Amino acid sequence: MKANSPLRFAPAESLARNLAFIDGITRSGKFWLANLLHHFEDVEHIRHDPAVDHVSVMYYLGMIREDAAVSLLRDIVNRHTYENAIGRNVNFRFADHSSVYHSPKLQDYLMRVSGPDVFPRKVFEKLRRGSRYSMFIAHDWLSTPTVQIKAFPKMKLLRIERNPVDLVNAWHSTKIGMDRMFFNCRVHGLKGSVPWFAHEWRDEFDSMAEMDRIIRAVLWLDEAARSTYRILPELNQKMIFFTAYEVMAVKPLEEAEKIAAFLGTRTSDTLQAYVLQKPFRERTGSQILKARQGKLKIIREKASKPWYKRLVQAGDAYEERRGKCTTRT
Repeated sequence: MKANSPLRFAPAESLARNLAFIDGITRSGKFWLANLLHHFEDVEHIRHDPAVDHVSVMYYLGMIREDAAVSLLRDIVNRHTYENAIGRNVNFRFADHSSVYHSPKLQDYLMRVSGPDVFPRKVFEKLRRGSRYSMFIAHDWLSTPTVQIKAFPKMKLLRIERNPVDLVNAWHSTKIGMDRMFFNCRVHGLKGSVPWFAHEWRDEFDSMAEMDRIIRAVLWLDEAARSTYRILPELNQKMIFFTAYEVMAVKPLEEAEKIAAFLGTRTSDTLQAYVLQKPFRERTGSQILKARQGKLKIIREKASKPWYKRLVQAGDAYEERRGKCTTRT
């Protein structure tokens, strides 16, 4: 009797004809960018599910097979794409950045929620024929890109970056980057669990000062993303559009047009009014630089000299890549 071949998952086809992910380090401005994209034509309201990040990390760390990771990623994204199309599990919590109440397409989603039931097969066929982008938030995908490209070979990735000084300050002030309550993947360390991105230095994690841990984490994620991008095939590099928090703050309309061209769509008439609102008025270039000096003072008081020096150097290198002034006055 002939032995059976090894059992492997058979991933479903992607429902969305056009698919995009907004990627970046925590606190880099992903939801800010997402709310800008809501003012594009043919862009669905953003969805966020930490499971897409968890699956990617688990594969990166060698915990699950590729076929399982690809199957899970497509299933998660297909489910959210379908639910968006029929108005199921749409975020109506007003205070959330991802709330549909912040979208100029609010009426469309209210109609979907109150509309009649639709046979799923018809929804699937409409999605496959349509040109609208299904849009998702991702975290640190460029630091672990292999399986995501395998799962979504035609996706577009919008990568938003931010000066590491600002990221470190944001992580420290909000506790959002390291806190186990914020749904990030964690692995065992010497004295307890540590965030997955500290896996290479998990035995040192608990002995480091809090600020040093944050600096090391942000710099690791930044370097991992830049290193992996450099070794990607040119075809995959063309799937990625880089923007920056600082660029979005200074020239949002110009950057929006570049992003629209990358996605092959257009900005809507509501964009001009949106960028005149408070979130953009408070993020001018001079305000960002002025605030950064205060952040550096706080970080310097709480970090060891070696890690503070590494952070300042990384901040300067970031600004040099952007062609702007340094983090120091």
